[in-house]
Amino acid sequence: MEIVSKSNGSFKRLNKIGKHLNDFKKRVEELIIKNEDLIAGMNSLLKTSFFIGWNIFSNTDKQRFPF
Repeated sequence: MEIVSKSNGSFKRLNKIGKHLNDFKKRVEELIIKNEDLIAGMNSLLKTSFFIGWNIFSNTDKQRFPF
């Protein structure tokens, strides 16, 4: 009987953890959808910064611009 109650308690804890993970996943998805424009803008800014930095600091005699 004791083994069953321990496994039942573990099952309840696992269910609780699963619910928290699902809530976390939903919240992350909501935040991504809400901030899609900001994320896309940041990605574009990082790419632009990389290409500008490559142009400024690369040794054009030995390295080519990545395409």
